[in-house]
Amino acid sequence: MCNPKPKTPIPDRPNITKLKGKTNLTNLNIALFKTYRNIASNKMRICNEIVSDVLLDYGAKTTRKWIAEMITDLTSKGFTILAVMNPEMHPSDQAGAVIDLFDGEISITQTEDPLECRKFIRVEKLRNQDYIKNPICITK
Repeated sequence: MCNPKPKTPIPDRPNITKLKGKTNLTNLNIALFKTYRNIASNKMRICNEIVSDVLLDYGAKTTRKWIAEMITDLTSKGFTILAVMNPEMHPSDQAGAVIDLFDGEISITQTEDPLECRKFIRVEKLRNQDYIKNPICITK
């Protein structure tokens, strides 16, 4: 699913659904249902990149309800759900209300210090799983 005016052109294909807008939750849910209804795979993933936009437009209560329903519905169908959110755009209580719904949280941080690793990834939490607690340097 994508916005009809993305930064880079998206080809017309049967597995791509173009949305009229990215923050109308009803349209998003309809497009999402149409999209996953036509997928037949055992490795199904959905990456929701508009969590920050929805949180800004609808607030924490509505966003949390929408994401909780989406997670419940999609995990029951075998999907892994990823979300992209910039927590610095939101008050910590609102960001936390959304982040808490997910089983894991991974952060990517970038520094300008030339003597340090410039970009690193850190697993902040991963429910019921063992994981490396130290940041890992990302190189090209």
